[in-house]
This record gives sequence, C-alpha cells and structure tokens, in this order.
Amino acid sequence: AAMLAPGVTGTSAGERVAALRLSNDEKKRVARMVNARSAVLNLPRPASDLDLHRYWYPLSVVGLDAILVALAVYLAEHNTDLDQDAWVIVLDQVGVLLDAYFNRYEQVVVPLPLLDGNDLMDALNIAPGKQVGELLVAIREGQVTGEVITVDDAITLARAQLGR
Repeated sequence: AAMLAPGVTGTSAGERVAALRLSNDEKKRVARMVNARSAVLNLPRPASDLDLHRYWYPLSVVGLDAILVALAVYLAEHNTDLDQDAWVIVLDQVGVLLDAYFNRYEQVVVPLPLLDGNDLMDALNIAPGKQVGELLVAIREGQVTGEVITVDDAITLARAQLGR
C-alpha cells in the first residue's frame, strides 16, 4: 500500500519492496508499473492509435498492472471527494487502453513486422547501427497510423526518413 502513495516513484517503490525479498525481476516490474501509472491518466483525450501504441509497446503486460495501480492511486487520492464525472472519464480512458490491448493488439500494440533490420539494411544499402533501429520504430509507428501497409510503403518511409 505504501507503494501507491502519491509521489512514490519507481525507484522508491523498488526500495520499499526490497524488504519483501522479491527477485530482481519482480522488483524491476514493480518499479516499471509504478513509474507507468501516471501515463494511464495522462494520455491525451481522445487518445490516438499512436498514443496507445506508445503506451503499450514499451510496457507490454506490465501496462495492465500499471492500469490497476493507477486506478487504485486515483481512488486513494480522491477518497471521499471522488467526483463521479471525473471518475467516469478515467474509466473511459482505461476502457480505451484495454480495448487496444485486448481487441486490436496486432493493429495497435504490436503490429506484425513487415521487415527486419537485415531486410532494411539490404534495401537501403546502409550499415548496422542505431539508425536501423530508429527506422524500424518509424516503420512500426507508420503501421499503427496506417501510413505503412506494405513492405514497399515501409521502404519508402525509411528512405524519406534518411532524406533519400
């Protein structure tokens, strides 16, 4: 319960759970979900598919934990002063997040890759490096927004990103 207090960060939550004798992986998970809880309530309204993707992609299943923590913290902070209209807005936002995860996973959360880094390096004649990863992110996000549908679209977007 102390991990849910306002102002608790992933680092301080990690310190608090150390006494619970959790594994290092479990401690990291707690820290990630506590850090992500504010993202749940701070998503733009309405949230675009890209906003939803940027929430879910780095968090994966920990995003579900973060939603539960965010709801618990919200209720704890508002206690008896809970504004019913504001609570409904929070629940609607959570519904949008959960819909993306459970009903549109391959469209919004983790689109199926059209190509990998090797394919991209071959198509663009570029060397391995950070740039390849950045291009793959742009392609994945383009898939989420509908800008990229085919492999040709992906390569065209990557060329544009490189200024070619």
